[in-house]
Amino acid sequence: MNEKKWTPFINFKEYSSHNPQKPDVLELQVADTELFSTLYSTNLRVYEKGFDGDWTEKILPVKNHDSKNFSLLQQWEKAFHKGLITVNTHIRIKFWMEKSKTNANRMIRRFKLIILD
Repeated sequence: MNEKKWTPFINFKEYSSHNPQKPDVLELQVADTELFSTLYSTNLRVYEKGFDGDWTEKILPVKNHDSKNFSLLQQWEKAFHKGLITVNTHIRIKFWMEKSKTNANRMIRRFKLIILD
């Protein structure tokens, strides 16, 4: 039987940092600069560096359609249009949860996109 292998999504819910001084960190390499959309999110193809140093192809959701948080998408588009991101560019994404500035009862994920090369 022919099995189709699906590229896994990076799931931010698997990460738990609530401290901007000790954020969760993803080490990534850009596989394709073209954003694409699914039913739930706007995405990007990347390679994720694992704890063992191996690179695995993943799909990075840069904006969920049901979320008002455009931060990561805006940072990506700004860097891309400045010419800082191309295929094979290494990037680091730091992220953590903190209280929303407009609604203290709601937590929001904060992102910082860092271009490494």
